[in-house]
Amino acid sequence: MRVNTARRLVPSLLVAVEKDSGESVGYAYTESEARLFAAAPDLLTVCEQVLSDFNTIDAEDYDHWRALGLRLQEVVAKAKGGTS
Repeated sequence: MRVNTARRLVPSLLVAVEKDSGESVGYAYTESEARLFAAAPDLLTVCEQVLSDFNTIDAEDYDHWRALGLRLQEVVAKAKGGTS
């Protein structure tokens, strides 16, 4: 007996981008990726706000928060087009 299993289709968002050369390229993103892209500006804003208040950390938790803050700085830089 042969069983045919159907692949589940993942909802996607199709985006067309025109390169500097004039060539059009299409990209397909999953629904979850599209939600992340939509949330990215707000996530970046919150990260920047946390970093701006970073100097108010209690001395007791300094090492933990310092490491977290440094990582957050790397992520924000990457989001702005830098490298991590």
